[in-house]
Amino acid sequence: RKEDSPDHYRCENEEKNLSVFYTNADSLLNTMSELEHILNDVGQRPHVVAVTEYKSKTKIICSMAEYQLQGYNMFHNMDDKKCRRGVVMYVEKSMQANQIEVITDFCESVWVRIVLNSGEHCILGCIHRSPNSTEENNNYLLTLINEVCANLRENEKIVIMGDFNLPDIDWHLMKSRSTNGFSTSFVDVVQDNYLNQMVAEPTRARNGQAANILDLL
Repeated sequence: RKEDSPDHYRCENEEKNLSVFYTNADSLLNTMSELEHILNDVGQRPHVVAVTEYKSKTKIICSMAEYQLQGYNMFHNMDDKKCRRGVVMYVEKSMQANQIEVITDFCESVWVRIVLNSGEHCILGCIHRSPNSTEENNNYLLTLINEVCANLRENEKIVIMGDFNLPDIDWHLMKSRSTNGFSTSFVDVVQDNYLNQMVAEPTRARNGQAANILDLL
């Protein structure tokens, strides 16, 4: 969670019986107790908890055991040499889940395949794109989303979430409000893969700046 931003985002699909909870932690070690409190306070705990920027901006030596969440299996990218702020996904232990090793040069993503109660398979992806992302890394992101969607199995579902730091996209009009070529390309990739962007209200506002939708689902 970042200053003046919503605490969390929760999405439920009653038909498929899947609930997903996403947040930007900006250092999960400092907010783990708060996360536990929120999860206990929402009633039925979500099947999936996805977190971006779980690592601190300062270099702190710690093990992944310190990030364990009771009742969940944990999937993360800490072993990836490109990992900076980090992405972690927790899946309820009662669910069948396995991490997908996606070959990509993009920094910061985790992909997990789960089996829904209906027996259908669903790919879950959590992504963090730094606001300082290079043009090369941006292109890697576009390629990553295209390739993951292209390799979906028959009737397989996909849910992608995370902090994309693209404030200049108008998601109601599905176009960029600026001359930022990457923002336009990102919208094109979303549409080309028949993805629906579900977040309709601003997720970040601070220091008198205009509120923007930076976190996407």
